[in-house]
Amino acid sequence: MDRNGSFGWCILGTGRIAATFAECLKTVPGARLAAVGSRTSEKSVAFCAKYGGMPYGCYREAVADPDVDVVYVATPHQVHEKDVILAAEAGKAILCEKPFAVNAGQTRRMISAARENGVFLMEGLWSRFFPAWRYVKDLVDREEYGPVLAVNSTTCWGKKDLPLEHRLLNPELTGGSLLDAGIYSLAAISFLLGDRRLRRVTSSMQIGETGVDETASVRLDYDGNIACSVTSAIYGWSFYTEILCRDATIVVPRHRNPDMVLIRRRIQGIPAVEGEEETLRFPFEGEGFRYEAEAVQECLRRGLLECPQAPLSETLRLSEVCTRVRREAEFRYPFEDPADLSPEDDEE
Repeated sequence: MDRNGSFGWCILGTGRIAATFAECLKTVPGARLAAVGSRTSEKSVAFCAKYGGMPYGCYREAVADPDVDVVYVATPHQVHEKDVILAAEAGKAILCEKPFAVNAGQTRRMISAARENGVFLMEGLWSRFFPAWRYVKDLVDREEYGPVLAVNSTTCWGKKDLPLEHRLLNPELTGGSLLDAGIYSLAAISFLLGDRRLRRVTSSMQIGETGVDETASVRLDYDGNIACSVTSAIYGWSFYTEILCRDATIVVPRHRNPDMVLIRRRIQGIPAVEGEEETLRFPFEGEGFRYEAEAVQECLRRGLLECPQAPLSETLRLSEVCTRVRREAEFRYPFEDPADLSPEDDEE
């Protein structure tokens, strides 16, 4: 943090998500883009010409820049572990884009690196920082409509006519639906239910011709007899979370970056019908990355090493669920160490 109280950000990676984050960073009070790291100088120079910051053609040099306080890891999934550990060893706070890691073994090492070096670390679960989700979380915590009975969530990209070499279909690039899309739904359920104990996980995956999961279905049973379901898909289209409470159903129609919440109340014990639904709108500016960037900076101002709204214990738990689902489907990426998929502290 400089003398004016602003934080210098470094972005690792120059792809679409990195560009969107850089654009949103312009709207975050007290934030400035200090450095950009890429595998080539040409890409970092072109990126900085558009968004600002000092260009580096080497990740190690970028995170070592003394003007950098926070590193945003926006590199491909399969190198998140290496890049997070690099930033941690440089003593920098870290925001790592989802999915945090490919498997639970990587996640454990990344968390250990942050703790050993005394640096802040958070997974980029951006959805929960939007105003709409914060409102829903408050309703659930207060049991405004009674206790939660079930949650159903889908994240399906709705892709069409993808070439077989596309990233989502390429096992060498961590393709598939669960880690890329399903993590949004898993994180939504985890956010809503907090520390409630996960008792059982059952699942199935449908593996396509390129060797990645084109669809995945996960059933999660929590203490309190709360049954939750997650569906992820590359080709189907849906971003829908439905929270069934005793006295109403709360719906977030576009949960990944929500701007609307629907409340369907029960009337005298009869389920709500058309015309008995309340629509609440929560508009936001830009792409919404600003909310998680603001949360990171607030944590740093408070001297925290974890974000209370996205603790590392939750990141590990979600990673363990994804690893368990893939292990039971016998789905392993070509570059993975089989030991990283072995069970360790699975919830029962």
